[in-house]
Amino acid sequence: MERKKFFKKIKRVVIKIGSSSLTVKDGGLDLSNMEKFTFEISELVKQQIEVIVVTSGAIAAGLKYLKISSKPKDIAALQAAASVGQVELMRTYSDLFAKHGLIIGQILLTREDTTRRMQYLNIKNTIENLLRLKVIPVINENDSSAVEEIKFGENDKLAALVASLAEADLLIILSDIEGLYDRNPRENKDAKLISFVEKVTPVIEKLAEGTGSIYGSGGMISKIKAAKVCSFSGIAMIIANSKTSDVLEKIVKFEKIGTFFAPQTSQG
Repeated sequence: MERKKFFKKIKRVVIKIGSSSLTVKDGGLDLSNMEKFTFEISELVKQQIEVIVVTSGAIAAGLKYLKISSKPKDIAALQAAASVGQVELMRTYSDLFAKHGLIIGQILLTREDTTRRMQYLNIKNTIENLLRLKVIPVINENDSSAVEEIKFGENDKLAALVASLAEADLLIILSDIEGLYDRNPRENKDAKLISFVEKVTPVIEKLAEGTGSIYGSGGMISKIKAAKVCSFSGIAMIIANSKTSDVLEKIVKFEKIGTFFAPQTSQG
């Protein structure tokens, strides 16, 4: 099968869960979806697969708690919402993973942390040590302290950088869409899902049009950029719909769901 040939064995995955998959329309956390993720992740852990979670959702959770109905434009209000929401987000993850006997460790990052060698190595060591202790690292952008010029802007890019520094085998991006289509599926009913992308070309980048959800800041363009980062690092990436039943199990069994982006190999 075309996906399986890129792996001897999947030992380590980074799973990025977007805001659209973690929150309900009025901005609070989607507990049923979070229960689904934590259960599916616990099943991967049972298979001796190391899992690192890159999560969104702090701002959306905070806005709900602060009774703010729409996402503010100014960074100070977003930082306040993130500060409140991050506590609730991590408490929810901690409680849900505890049901499966798993412990989480929080890591908050800014872009600066990945550009300075000492901090980069410290992050890498922290992740390695958490995994050695059988703890699931849960990583988010440090929205409560990051200022505009050092923000990642969307967690797809953050997830790709984490996958690279953690030397993961695979980055799984869970979203509210099945994957990359040959046309915008929200505007074209006959749009076809692209199952396999060998290389991110300008043609592929042009297909990544449209915006993200109300609470997310990414969109397909940011996911394609993440795929490019992964490809150069020799890491495979998959975009899949978070609502698909047993989505993680299907992915690690190399079933044909979502869009698979092949890693660049030494021959390629």
